[in-house]
Amino acid sequence: MGQSQNPISSTTQQLNQLVSAVVDVNGAATFTFQSPPSGQTWTGTLQCPGAPATAIFAATIGATQWCDWAGNSIGGPVQCFGQGAQQLVVTGSGLTPGATNEMVWIGSSDGETLTQPIWPDPNTSALTAQVQAPAPQLLGSTPAGLALNVTSPNGIRTLILNIVPTTFGATVTNVKVYQNGGSLYPFYNQPPYLANNLSGGYYYQVVVPVFPVQFAPGYVVNVTCSTGTAYIYVYGDSAQYDESVFYNGPVTTVSASGPGTLVNGPCRLLALTVAGGASGAAIQRNVPAVGALLDASAGLYTALSFGSQGIIIPYGDYLSLTGGGGGTVTYAYP
Repeated sequence: MGQSQNPISSTTQQLNQLVSAVVDVNGAATFTFQSPPSGQTWTGTLQCPGAPATAIFAATIGATQWCDWAGNSIGGPVQCFGQGAQQLVVTGSGLTPGATNEMVWIGSSDGETLTQPIWPDPNTSALTAQVQAPAPQLLGSTPAGLALNVTSPNGIRTLILNIVPTTFGATVTNVKVYQNGGSLYPFYNQPPYLANNLSGGYYYQVVVPVFPVQFAPGYVVNVTCSTGTAYIYVYGDSAQYDESVFYNGPVTTVSASGPGTLVNGPCRLLALTVAGGASGAAIQRNVPAVGALLDASAGLYTALSFGSQGIIIPYGDYLSLTGGGGGTVTYAYP
């Protein structure tokens, strides 16, 4: 599969099926494709674009498992016959709770009597990805202030925490992650910067770079809630993450004249401009403490660029314009 081939017959058509599913609180989702029309055979490969490295998928037709793969790699090929109303079902785990994911099935649609049958065949790259991407591990519920010990395999360089509310309106105010026995030097100790406001409360994701544990049996995760309780899903990856990849949404520019809020976190700041009014103007961050990022005196114009990496401001932080001039912020959301 994958190479350009001549159509099997004059009735051969391109197959491009897409199914969406909302991930449940356990990080699982099921993608159910429609059955091919009677007399047709659908053959192609599967992919879930944008799936996290921790995701694991399995494709089945009836009682037969055709393939499994991990992350946003490719699984298959898979072949489904319209005769007998066969139906392809893909189950996924290790996904981000509350997110909407899409499963794409791309290949060809041909007449059953003209199609050469195929059979399940292990995909080396998919199997390798599955081994490299650790399965998600549910640690348990975390009332405010409760620390959880995480046992980590050797070689883990990144921890990914998905925090899901278990009581309505639960709000996480701080996350602390440190090596077991080394609480004085935490890897992460601040509010979560990735937050999605869904029904029931905020869903958070925290990416924590760590070094491989050698002398201690894992890490300690401490989540503080101002109200309510939450579950934590902890993932480990041997790869080093660049946190800015989580802020790769469309670039947006917003402008304002006079005092007011320009943008609320979380976001990745890319560039700022200020045109000073009669009394000057400034763009400032307001959490955890007020501090100017860019100032312009009366009648002057100034600009600042942070490059492609930008500056990440967390959830709860925001940028505001002060003074009588105008300001512009260019940023990207996750």
